[in-house]
Amino acid sequence: MWAMGAHTVFHLAALARVQPSFDNPAKYLKNNVSVTADAVQFAIDQRCKFVYAGSSTCDGEPTANPYAMSKHLGEQVCRAYGAWNSTFRHWIARIYSAFGPGQPKGECGTLIGKYKRAKLFNEDLIVSGDGSQRRDWTYIDDVCHRLMCVPVGSPGGVRHLGNGQSMSVSEIAQAFGCPIKHVDRPPGEMDATLSPEVMTRPKVEVLDYIRTYCDAIDPKHPCKCPEA
Repeated sequence: MWAMGAHTVFHLAALARVQPSFDNPAKYLKNNVSVTADAVQFAIDQRCKFVYAGSSTCDGEPTANPYAMSKHLGEQVCRAYGAWNSTFRHWIARIYSAFGPGQPKGECGTLIGKYKRAKLFNEDLIVSGDGSQRRDWTYIDDVCHRLMCVPVGSPGGVRHLGNGQSMSVSEIAQAFGCPIKHVDRPPGEMDATLSPEVMTRPKVEVLDYIRTYCDAIDPKHPCKCPEA
C-alpha cells in the first residue's frame, strides 16, 4: 500500500455476508480483523486519517455469526489503536444494506443482487422464513457521499450510513414480481437493521430502483438489461 499525498485511508475491504462466514470463521477473522490492524498501522505510519467501514450487524449481538463478530472486532481494533496512539484520528462508518449497480450476485452476493439475477433468468426468489426481516436499504451513491463526509467532524465515534427507514425482505421480493419460494431461516440472521441516523434526501429509493430495473429488462434480449 502507498499513500503519497493522501490524507485519509478509507478501509472498505472485507470478507462479507453472514451465511458463508459459518463455513470458515477463521478466514473471516483473519481478513476482517488482522488485516484491519495492518491498515490502521499503515494509516498511523503515513499520518493519515482513517475511516473504517463497519457493518449494520454490529448493532446486534456480535456472537450471532462469525461475520458480525469479525466486523465488531474490527471496530475494536480501531478504538484500541486510538487509545494507544493519541495522533490516530479515526471514524467508524456502519453501512446498512447497500444496493446499486455492480453488486455481487453469487454466494456472497447481496439480496437485491441475487433477486436481480433471478428476475433476469425468470427464477424463483428465495425468501428465508416468512420474510419479515427488515433492512435499511441504502443506495450506493448515498453511501459514498456520506463516507466522504465522515472524516470532517471530531474523530472517534460511530456514524450510521443508512436511510433510517426499513422495509421487509418480503416487500422487496414482491416488488420484483417473481414467484417466491420460502425456505427455512438460516442461523445467525438478524431480525432487523435500522440506522438511527435519517437521510433526508436519498438519491434513489429502493422500490424505484427495483422498478426501473424490472422495466428495463427485455426477455428476448437479456444483454439489454441494466448493468447488474
